[in-house]
Amino acid sequence: MSFEEAEKKLEDLKLKMNAYVLEKEANKRNALNKWRRLPVTRIRLHRIEQRLLDAESFGGNLKALGHIDAIRNMANEASTNLREVYDYYYFMDNNLQEVNDMLKDIEDKLASKAVKEGKTRRPKCLWFLCF
Repeated sequence: MSFEEAEKKLEDLKLKMNAYVLEKEANKRNALNKWRRLPVTRIRLHRIEQRLLDAESFGGNLKALGHIDAIRNMANEASTNLREVYDYYYFMDNNLQEVNDMLKDIEDKLASKAVKEGKTRRPKCLWFLCF
């Protein structure tokens, strides 16, 4: 494998790693925001349920109470799923750090090998403008 191919593959891996990190952070942030909204939803459900139980026509509210129980179960399931998502990304941070360290190690080895063989990339300059 040539240096150019190795550097290209390394850059591709770095791009994939950066995309994964951005997606991970967005998913963690979204899960945390939705997790924070759940207590308010539960409080609202509790208040609605209290109003229905305190009403004079309790018999007519049984169907509504059933709907509230279903919504409460969905909120509990959502909280469990959000917690699992957040925990997954939290525990994956260690693996991500190991992969990042390995990529840095490979990059350093490629750079040192390129310097030894004189294949360093020199900037192209025109007077004071380098590109």
